[in-house]
Amino acid sequence: MKNLLFATDFSESSRNSFQFVKAMIDKYPMKVNVIHVFDIPIPTATTLASNAVMGMIKERESAVNRHLVKMLDELPKENQGEKYAIHGTYPSTEISEMAEKSNAMLIVMALRQKYSFFERLIGTTTAHTIQKSKIPVLAIPNGLKFTDFDDILFPTQMKVGDEMKERELKALKWLHEFVGMVEKPDIHMIHISSDKNQVSTTIQDKPFPGMEFTVTGAKSIEEGILSFLEKKSMDLLAVYKPNRPFWERIYHSSVTRKFLEQNKAPLLVFS
Repeated sequence: MKNLLFATDFSESSRNSFQFVKAMIDKYPMKVNVIHVFDIPIPTATTLASNAVMGMIKERESAVNRHLVKMLDELPKENQGEKYAIHGTYPSTEISEMAEKSNAMLIVMALRQKYSFFERLIGTTTAHTIQKSKIPVLAIPNGLKFTDFDDILFPTQMKVGDEMKERELKALKWLHEFVGMVEKPDIHMIHISSDKNQVSTTIQDKPFPGMEFTVTGAKSIEEGILSFLEKKSMDLLAVYKPNRPFWERIYHSSVTRKFLEQNKAPLLVFS
């Protein structure tokens, strides 16, 4: 059975995201490993003797492990994986490394309630993990309920007449494997034109049979995506990280606060 790594900070957003995971593995069976990375405040660590600090770390580790055990106990036995209570200064590094060590197919994390979908990710553990990790990261907006990954929105720089590049093929292949438990996932490719007068057009069976390719115009990529999501419900927004110019434009967008407000789809960033 494949496994995922759920990273928690024990916040309300993390608890809500764990409910999402519980529903997700009921549909797509996977083992769930759980991780929490903790640190000791610097003033405390610098003013105490090393043996006292070690005692605090052990005490904190035990407390974290108790919380992680309770989380795993909420899952069916066959889905219960490992627990990792790790003392470290850089949570994103520890999470990324543990995902690789445990051969996780996916890291699942929460987006905090007061963060926008992308913009306020900057400086958070989720954002840093997305940037560092070679493992795909699924970020769950606060309070979002799980729905089957039947409809996936996949933004692309590719235009209708372009020949599909190797990285696009690789991305689509990975997406199909990721949602392989879905009998016929509908992957909707969308190209956002900078021509605001571009009439929104959807072409069936492009680039492959059973797929849809939409071309629409907007002031920015993120506004084009938002407009599409407002008109058509999607179960997942998938962003391919090697498409660097596109990813960075979204990541640093000034209007991305609206993405959290629409709260319609989890974000999957993969490479």
